Amino acid sequence: MTLRHVFVSLAVTCLVACSSDDTIVSLNVTATDRVPVVERMQVTLKQGSRSFVYDFKPPEDEATDDAPASIKNGFFERITLPGEWDEAEAKISVEAFGEGDESFDPALTYDTTVTLRPEGAVAAYVELDIPEPPPVGGAGGEGAGGAPGEAGAPANGGAPANGGAPSDAGGEANAGGIAGDSSLGGAALGGAGGAGGAN
Repeated sequence: MTLRHVFVSLAVTCLVACSSDDTIVSLNVTATDRVPVVERMQVTLKQGSRSFVYDFKPPEDEATDDAPASIKNGFFERITLPGEWDEAEAKISVEAFGEGDESFDPALTYDTTVTLRPEGAVAAYVELDIPEPPPVGGAGGEGAGGAPGEAGAPANGGAPANGGAPSDAGGEANAGGIAGDSSLGGAALGGAGGAGGAN
């Protein structure tokens, strides 16, 4: 056995002998650039009737000339679970809280499942992201033109032009009335005929 093998054997023996009796979850968090500063993260672990809540303040990147302060894009938090836990699946729910310990809107949460290792460590992975806002003016515009066919009433709705006193002007009104009776005419032409009759 070489000297190198002796050192490796001693290191492995030390790790086994010095290993912790704690049940540990290493929470690995990644966050996008859209996530601002998070004042507090609440981690809830549930396994059967057991439940444990753990709170901590995540690290943050300081503001620069190009970007405001925000949560770090990647970090991990070591969580030691009290009491006894089974070697079975456990649900991990994470919620982030912003300034004033207020919930984000919409809530910034993430759920995952891990298999715990009693008196051992396991890694859990969490991703935090805030959805991009919808594009401005992306919706709407439908029905803005109004219902079809409502632009004008039938031309026959105008007052008959023939009711006016005979005169040259009345003759022009009669011509307007005839134009109003035509199926091609609009309400405006029929109205003009009626006005001529009044003269």
